[in-house]
Amino acid sequence: MKRWTWLAIAAATGACSFPTGEFNLGAPTADVPVVDLGVADAGPADVPSVTDLGAPDVPAVTDVPSDAGPADDAVDAGPADDAADAGSADDAADAGPADDAADAGPADDTGPSDDAPCPAGRVLCAGDCVDPLNDLDHCGRCGYACNATNGAAVCAGGRCEVTCRTGFADCDNDPRNGCEVGLGTITNCRSCGDICPSGPALNGTPACSANVCRTTCSAGFGDCNNSPLDGCEAPLSAPANCGMCGRVCPSGQSCSGVSCTVTCNAPNLTCAGACVDPQTSAAHCGGCGRPCANPPNAVGACRAGVCGIGTCNAGFADCNGTLADGCETRLNTITDCGMCRRACAFPNGIAACTAGACVMTGCSARNYRDCDGNAATGCERDTNTDTTNCGACGVVCRSHVGSSTPCTNGACAPVCNAGYGNCDGNLANGCEVSLATNLHCGACGRVCSAGLQCSGGACVPARTGSYVRTTLATLFVDVCAIAGSTRLLPSQDDTGVLVPLPFAFSFWGSTVAAGSMINVSTNGFISLESVVTGNLQGLLPDPALPNGVIAAWWTDLFTSATGICTAVTGTAPSRRFLVHWSSVAYYANRTANMSFEVALNESGSTIDLIYQRLAALPPGYVPTVGLESGSGAQGSIICSAANPTCNIGAGNAFRFTPN
Repeated sequence: MKRWTWLAIAAATGACSFPTGEFNLGAPTADVPVVDLGVADAGPADVPSVTDLGAPDVPAVTDVPSDAGPADDAVDAGPADDAADAGSADDAADAGPADDAADAGPADDTGPSDDAPCPAGRVLCAGDCVDPLNDLDHCGRCGYACNATNGAAVCAGGRCEVTCRTGFADCDNDPRNGCEVGLGTITNCRSCGDICPSGPALNGTPACSANVCRTTCSAGFGDCNNSPLDGCEAPLSAPANCGMCGRVCPSGQSCSGVSCTVTCNAPNLTCAGACVDPQTSAAHCGGCGRPCANPPNAVGACRAGVCGIGTCNAGFADCNGTLADGCETRLNTITDCGMCRRACAFPNGIAACTAGACVMTGCSARNYRDCDGNAATGCERDTNTDTTNCGACGVVCRSHVGSSTPCTNGACAPVCNAGYGNCDGNLANGCEVSLATNLHCGACGRVCSAGLQCSGGACVPARTGSYVRTTLATLFVDVCAIAGSTRLLPSQDDTGVLVPLPFAFSFWGSTVAAGSMINVSTNGFISLESVVTGNLQGLLPDPALPNGVIAAWWTDLFTSATGICTAVTGTAPSRRFLVHWSSVAYYANRTANMSFEVALNESGSTIDLIYQRLAALPPGYVPTVGLESGSGAQGSIICSAANPTCNIGAGNAFRFTPN
């Protein structure tokens, strides 16, 4: 059977679909005979074709009545061709310009044409030659139609492409039925498979509106959070959503049906649609419609069902407890400053009330001053008579050993004690001279001549002994850093302590035995006598105690936390006994930081005064520096009240050598 006959039969049935690849759309090639696999043909005799499309036929030998092999013969051998092949395939496809070379039987093929019926690039589908690459009814193969239902369809490159119009979708991805699904339903709301939540928990009926899942709420419920996931989640009988979403019942009210109602329990009352406590309500005090008015300078309040004063306006107070005049008292006066009946008063001071606080604006009398800066004590100092604030705060009338110095009419006026005189005429340093010394024996300027000494106000034959003073290079030793040193009198004022003398020492012609107790004072001196003294100042010489004084910087001092350090250095007979005032300060100036020391040298019984640091003297301070004999009648003096200018500085050192 010829190939075109098979194609014609297939096209007539219309039952097969052909993708583009199933068709041979290339150039024709010569026929290739194949061998039938079946038995004898069952069809009618061949019918000669009208027109061959190829080259001239080549005569065959003869037709054979029945096939003997599995394939058809290349040349007919009998008078007639096979009636019908019984094999699975007929002749091989035509590839050349012509079919059989020549038929030998009485008739040839029965088809209208021996070659392919459609031009190159097209295929025969349902009797029509179509282009399967762009034909909507046969896209890619026969019978595969692109459906444009609810959209638009094109066949491009043998593939259907469908574009759905708004509201429709191709949910099964089959272009043959177009956009088969209409959106906007609860199973396909916004897109294919977009299913709206459903179920009794929604408290309503699900729906898809404008491509959004919504719930039509059942009576008594509302979608108050605008979420499709939980439907109508809010009961509209709750105080937070009473009758509709967002309608909140006021405090004290409940939701009944779709309305907020007041529910009051005794002793509360329902007044103007609200539940109120008539014991405390300023608008309904003691009963509905009984408002409390605002008293003068106040806000009214209801207490125990009775109107009264709630709060006073700023700067006012109810000091008399009367409702009629409200908060009648201003709290910015010196009689009611900041609170009722708080009076402002300062001793000897002028009081005022500022911003509800008492302040002192000055002193009520010229001679009084506020010297401690504490308003509570007022102007506490009478500068006419106060010896520590004489004429002004901080001006001290310093009393000396030889005098007392009262403050009279705001000025310091020294008064000499018996046996002392103001020999320099200077009131500031008091009665600076003892009248029992060789320079002023019984009176100012009465000098005992050589070989005499003053005793009882008269010059008598003198005991031998004196000292020669020389200047040394500094020999300062940090006694506190010496191993085994002793620390005495830390953070003390105006006191002393007895310590043993470590070796025998000759002082002013007399020997002080080893082990004798000597006095070390906080005020910068030692005395070679067994009496504890802490005098804050003294004269040299002076028969009054203390005697036998060695003064490094004798004035009113305050020791540091380190105190006074003592130590013994060297070996006999060349030992040194050191007394070191470490970081000491003036009593009137605690920021001063001074260090100095006294050294008693065993060899030669010499005495050294050594200065590492000194500080400027506060007003009224006059240091005493030098030696005094054991009787107090003789002295070797560098600085004293009689010589108030003391030119000693840091790094100085002096040695006193017995003469």
